[in-house]
Amino acid sequence: MSNNEYRNDVREATREGVWTFWHIFPRFLVAVVVVAAIGFGLRSIGMFGGAVVDRAVFEQTPSYVQGKNTYIARLRLEYETADVGHKEGLRRLIVSEAETIDPSNLTDSNRVFVDSLRR
Repeated sequence: MSNNEYRNDVREATREGVWTFWHIFPRFLVAVVVVAAIGFGLRSIGMFGGAVVDRAVFEQTPSYVQGKNTYIARLRLEYETADVGHKEGLRRLIVSEAETIDPSNLTDSNRVFVDSLRR
């Protein structure tokens, strides 16, 4: 093989390599973007990933439970001092807030109060 033939072969291989790259790379890039977008969407709605688990763990932390109990106690005080027109709305709010926490995590006084409102 002469130098001329070798140069021609290298030029042809380079041309074919560039042609192949510019025909495959865009398709590969589109596929990566589509898969990333689908994965982002599924993770955002909680289909997979840690978002759902993270929230469930957070809702069992002592600070979250204490905050909910404090909020329900404050609502209880408002309920006890409210006039008749506002009591029904506060009752619904207190019951709905109590449903966002595991009943075993409610303080005894909050649990008794919420149970009395459910009757």
